[in-house]
Amino acid sequence: MSRSTLTVLRLILADETERPYLLDEPVPSARTADTDPVHDPRVHLAYLLAQQGHDADWLARFTGLPPVAAREITAAARRRWPPLINPYPRSVARSPSRR
Repeated sequence: MSRSTLTVLRLILADETERPYLLDEPVPSARTADTDPVHDPRVHLAYLLAQQGHDADWLARFTGLPPVAAREITAAARRRWPPLINPYPRSVARSPSRR
């Protein structure tokens, strides 16, 4: 993956400093400077889950990310094409109730 194809989003997380965050899997060969995008596993996870249809409020609770950041990640995931498809819709993915 070349530097020009990295998916980056500027976010403000808990430290209240705006930085570019890498949404995709990090690629060591793409890093060239200290000012390159930061890879935060929570941001990457939220991006993947948003592509599978999870909403921003749930993502914020699940990952501990600020709600505003979760909404921005969700919007970025919706712009992605083609979308990732969750092979297990929520109605099927729930475990059966135990008796």
